[in-house]
Amino acid sequence: MSRYILHQAVVCGGIARGFQQAADAVTCGVYASDWLTDQVNESDHVFARATPQRRSLVKPVPYFSAPDPPEVKGRYKIMSPMPPPPEDNRVVVEICDYQPAKEYVDAATSIKKTWGSMAPQIKIGFTDRLKEQAHLQMGGQAPKFDVSDQPALIELGGDPVDKRATRAELLGYLRQPGINIWSLAALEAGATGHIMATYCTRDKFRIFDSLRGETTMPTVQIDNWFNSEEVTKYLDMYATFSATSFVTQT
Repeated sequence: MSRYILHQAVVCGGIARGFQQAADAVTCGVYASDWLTDQVNESDHVFARATPQRRSLVKPVPYFSAPDPPEVKGRYKIMSPMPPPPEDNRVVVEICDYQPAKEYVDAATSIKKTWGSMAPQIKIGFTDRLKEQAHLQMGGQAPKFDVSDQPALIELGGDPVDKRATRAELLGYLRQPGINIWSLAALEAGATGHIMATYCTRDKFRIFDSLRGETTMPTVQIDNWFNSEEVTKYLDMYATFSATSFVTQT
């Protein structure tokens, strides 16, 4: 599966690792809450419970004005520019792919079963897991974060003018300092929904989608990344983005 959110982030000065849960699994909320827990606790348990795959994800993508990041073993590297033509300004990005280990898949599946199958139940499940695992509390009692509930429903459909406005609204949410768990409704009728996570600080923006992977990039590069053709394709897969659990940084 294409990793639209990863390749473009690398050429915006970021780093990335692929992560691929099974397409028919319903464990995305578990992985998203675990990943946010890692960000808060400065740990890396999600990828510690995943195994690198033999194949890498290679993609030629447009290169934005950002410093050439050094190669990071097991994460990514930028290879030589794609010839020709030189004015195309494209480079080849190679990203190492990871897959959750069977033990992690089994554990995530068991956790998800306790949440039920209805959206309100799932929301309570992954929010409670995030608060428990990351030691977050309501009312600003946690040392670093204030957990609040500010639902936002952003519909990405409509004519081009409306789409530009709603995408600008979504970009505004992504820029806000703090962490979000997002519920995504598929554009195709009857398709299964999805859950991903983001975490933004003054200096860094992080995003994790268990069907694609994680990336970290300079916050100043969010616009280049968000408005790229690669990310536009990613957004066009979904009809709505709903911020179901918003945590502001204190």
